[in-house]
Amino acid sequence: MSGVQSLSGPPMKDLTIRKVTTKDFDLFYPFFTKSIKDQFKQFTSAVKELYSTGEYAELTIKKDISNKKKNLLLAFHNNTIVGYLLVSKPYGGVGFADWLAVDPSFQKHGIATSLLSLWEKDIFKEGGHVAQLWTSKHNIPFYKNRGYILIGEFPQAWFGLDYYHFYKSLAEPEEKNYLREYLSKKKINSKKRSKK
Repeated sequence: MSGVQSLSGPPMKDLTIRKVTTKDFDLFYPFFTKSIKDQFKQFTSAVKELYSTGEYAELTIKKDISNKKKNLLLAFHNNTIVGYLLVSKPYGGVGFADWLAVDPSFQKHGIATSLLSLWEKDIFKEGGHVAQLWTSKHNIPFYKNRGYILIGEFPQAWFGLDYYHFYKSLAEPEEKNYLREYLSKKKINSKKRSKK
C-alpha cells in the first residue's frame, strides 16, 4: 500500500506500508525498542525493560513471525521505518493487535489508520471476522473514530495501569471461514484414511 492519505492534506509521497520481510526485521527491532522507550510514557523503566527482554524480545518476536503466530506490518518513508503494527494471527476468527506506534514526526498523516486497515483486510483474508485490542485512555478517540467499539475498561490491569478493550466487526462469523485451515487438514486426513 502506498500514497497514504494525510489527515491534514494530500497523500504523503514515498510512503509504503507492507508486511515484514526477513531483511526488514533488523530495521524494525531498534525502532520498536525506541518507540517503547520514548512513546509509551505510561510504562515505568522496569516495565519497558521487561518488554524488550521478555515476551517481546528480539528473538521471540522473530520466532513468532517465522512460525506464523504473529504478523508485522511496517510503514516506510523513503525506505526508513516510520511506524509498525505487530499483531497475533487470528484465532477462532478474532485478530488481536499487540503493538501500534508511529514516529511522532509522522503522526497525523493517516499512517496508523492505514496500518489498521491493512491488518483488518488480512484478518478477513485469513477467515476472521473481528479485530480486537487493548489501549490506554488517551487513545480512545482515535479508535472510536476508526469504527472500533469500546466494550470495557480494565482498571489497574497489567502493571497496575488502566486499559480499555475495543473491537471492530469485519464480517459475519462463519465456521467455514474461521476453521478453514482445520477443516482443510481434516478433509485431507480423512481422504488419506479412506485410501488405506
